[in-house]
Amino acid sequence: IYNYCFNKILKKKIVISLEGREFESDTSQLLFISSLNRLLFNMRPYWGKEQRPLHVTFTTGESKKLLRMALKILFRPKSIDAKEPGYLSFNVNKIELLLDEPYILDGEPYQVKAQDGPLCIEGIGPTTFLVW
Repeated sequence: IYNYCFNKILKKKIVISLEGREFESDTSQLLFISSLNRLLFNMRPYWGKEQRPLHVTFTTGESKKLLRMALKILFRPKSIDAKEPGYLSFNVNKIELLLDEPYILDGEPYQVKAQDGPLCIEGIGPTTFLVW
């Protein structure tokens, strides 16, 4: 989920629930969730250490220097100091998002409304692909 531009502030709060940990922010500008270990150009924009299927990286209201940090997140996530305020990354089984913002899934834009309840994303285990 990318909130249109780095400078836009959300008009509504986002609540991110990660297996008992809850984060609430009205200024989150970047939220990235994937089950893939590596992306295009060998990018790995997450640095959580837990052994879980979903990788989650996001910013909170404390994040500074987003443009500079976005490059680190995409290409050198291990260089991010774990104590850097506002930049978080975890590996989880399930994530719940309560938001009134558009999101993109597999290249398709969608709109979700908080009044309809949380958007739940859950890892279901590995998938095997046959390539020949």
